[in-house]
Amino acid sequence: MKNIIKIILPLSWYRKLKGWLVKPYKRIKFVGLSISYRKIRLRLRKQFGKELIRVGFIGYADGASCDIFTNLYKIFDHDSRFTCKVIILPYTHDDKNAMIKKHKNAMEYVRSQDIQPLPGYDEKNDVMINYGGSFDIVFFENEYDWIDPLFKVENFRDALSFVIPYGQYLADNVQYHLSHKMMSEVFRVYPTSKPISKMMKKYSDIFGWNINSEYLGNPKTDRFFNVGKVEDVWKKAKEGQKRIIWAPHHTWAPYSNFLTYYNDFLEYARVHKDIFIALKPHPALRDSLRDINKWSEEEIKQYFDAWKNGENTDLFEGAWFDLFQKSDAMVLDSLGFMLEYSLSGRPACVIYRVDENGNRVMKFSDCGEELYEKLYHAKDMQEIENFLAMIRRGEDSQKEVRLEYIKDNYTPPYGKSGAENIYNDILKMLE
Repeated sequence: MKNIIKIILPLSWYRKLKGWLVKPYKRIKFVGLSISYRKIRLRLRKQFGKELIRVGFIGYADGASCDIFTNLYKIFDHDSRFTCKVIILPYTHDDKNAMIKKHKNAMEYVRSQDIQPLPGYDEKNDVMINYGGSFDIVFFENEYDWIDPLFKVENFRDALSFVIPYGQYLADNVQYHLSHKMMSEVFRVYPTSKPISKMMKKYSDIFGWNINSEYLGNPKTDRFFNVGKVEDVWKKAKEGQKRIIWAPHHTWAPYSNFLTYYNDFLEYARVHKDIFIALKPHPALRDSLRDINKWSEEEIKQYFDAWKNGENTDLFEGAWFDLFQKSDAMVLDSLGFMLEYSLSGRPACVIYRVDENGNRVMKFSDCGEELYEKLYHAKDMQEIENFLAMIRRGEDSQKEVRLEYIKDNYTPPYGKSGAENIYNDILKMLE
């Protein structure tokens, strides 16, 4: 029937009809789910303090770069009323070999955080592992459709389910993200900033019924507000060199600029020995170069090796906090880093392209546009070089307005971390 309607109706009409039908269905369904969640909550209230509450954290699909839960896990695990487990989410967006490699790397990373994770994939028997029914409370970080059904909310209907989104919703696709099934079926979604909270309520298919009423902070970015000890990972950089990060997005993104500049940054570093440039690629850049741009494995290896082996260049993949904290500036088109790098207090320059009419190709959400205005911008290599020259002079004219915006919109409330606030919020539900 759906295919017949697609043939009969113009695409724009089909999309409107789908919206008219799907959204009321989601709202009706959530009313039913709310009744179920109320029963679960009452059961857990009776159980709390008498029996252990089982808490599951499903994530870390790409290891360190997807680490949202470590601090939150440790807070719950420290409370003797809870028993906690981390499940590694298989990254099934990749081919199987890449998924297996990422799964192993994620397991190793989580162990490095003094957590013993459970695998989501059984390589020996080539099956996903079913943890349905294993938890009373379950946390998710991804809502994408490519996720295996065993790791979606429908497999955990007997638990209170929560989403702390991995992404920052800076691109102009908020409605797309909120239209995913999970976002209208979990018990509660914790927004990752004050502006994002407003957007979620505005674009939610269920009127924001499950969006937490207050921004409590974001466990993923907590460390920026309590920096602590930082390791200097810039081992090759010499004293006095300005430390620049180039963070290109994967080439699936319509706003990717990697293919325009991938040689220019290496050449700039070769000419300017007073700076050190680190390549911090999006985790999916390698895959996109292979699948979309038809680079061979040897070409990809040679390119990334050129960064690792350069006199004043290096390659960093995985965890990025220490890298950011010991840097001087970033050049990027990887949208998530617009926020995450700004939280470090350092200046960033966003590379953008224009269409034949001179309009910027990269489109932002409301809060993405607000942040973008407070950063530096470049549409060609000359403007990038102008930004780098400014950094080499030690200047940053946007610093005050940028830091004020971050303070007002991203600082966790109540003098606590986002992880602590979310933990306390859930305790209130149970007590």
